[in-house]
Amino acid sequence: MSAVIEKLLSPISLTGRAIALALMAALALGVYTAVSSIYEAGRGFERGLWQAREAEELIAANAEIARLVTAARAAEQAHSAAMAAAALSYQEKITHETHRRDRVIADLRNGALRLRDPGPATTGQNAACDPAAQTSTAAAGGDDPPAPGLSRPTAEFLVGEAARADAVAVQLAACQTVVVADRQQQQPQGDPK
Repeated sequence: MSAVIEKLLSPISLTGRAIALALMAALALGVYTAVSSIYEAGRGFERGLWQAREAEELIAANAEIARLVTAARAAEQAHSAAMAAAALSYQEKITHETHRRDRVIADLRNGALRLRDPGPATTGQNAACDPAAQTSTAAAGGDDPPAPGLSRPTAEFLVGEAARADAVAVQLAACQTVVVADRQQQQPQGDPK
């Protein structure tokens, strides 16, 4: 081989030098092409690994998003159901209180029910402090007997006020139910109260 190189490097053979130079250039170009294609293949492989990893992370993230959306929808539906139940319960209780008030007033009007005033207390501390309780109310037949009950307008007023107070209590209970349901919905899952 050294003889070939000496012959190619000899001053006589210019053609040989040109051929050697062309062969070296072709060899360098081949090596460059091989290295470049190996580099591009490695880069493509690495990009494929990166894209596969990114795709797996995206799939996992989308699954987590779907799970969270489903949980949020379920919580929203449960909250809506709780609000609907509270509203229905409130309406039923208000209707019940209204019917009860109307029945009591009707019974007062037709005489089936009569509200009585127990009068002043005549025992204990009140009897010692109340001079009217100490005097005798039983006269020799000149006094009218005590009225058997409250007048109808007074009884209707008292029943109406009691029904209004009951309605306020029902309304407050409904408000408390709504507040509790709202707090349960706003509380992050897994957190203690």
